[in-house]
Amino acid sequence: MLAMYRSSSLHHGSPVGVGSSDARFASNRRLGVHVLVLTPSSEPSSALTAELRHRAETHGARFTLLVPAGSGPAAEAEASRVTEQLRAAGLPVKGKVGCDDPIAAVHEAWNPRVYDEILISSAAQGSTRWLHTGLPRRVERLTGALVRHVPAGDRVADWRLAA
Repeated sequence: MLAMYRSSSLHHGSPVGVGSSDARFASNRRLGVHVLVLTPSSEPSSALTAELRHRAETHGARFTLLVPAGSGPAAEAEASRVTEQLRAAGLPVKGKVGCDDPIAAVHEAWNPRVYDEILISSAAQGSTRWLHTGLPRRVERLTGALVRHVPAGDRVADWRLAA
């Protein structure tokens, strides 16, 4: 099971607690949850694939995979490769490449009118530094979004305790 964390700031786009001033916005939202998934350019972990499959089946979620791989044909090919692996698993995924810096990539991609939350996958060996640099907390502060971490292993890591 995946632990959820909500920033102390407002989670934009949350359908929970919609007030009268938010009714127009809520009625215009598409059905299902749209999740921005930040993952290093690598093989998607079995934990990430399982989490995405669970969310697609139970919540009608769809996903935009953000791969911070830089720019150019090689980066596009990497993002396409990872996206196709998840599509082959039957997941509703589209891919997007971002700049090398994961914070800058999220900053460029995040739109609270499009996405409902952010998943951060630390599937690859090099991405563990993402946790050591406090990436989930930094993304949460930057976006005000609900941020979840999907580790490569079977256990769900509480990044708030590790930071």
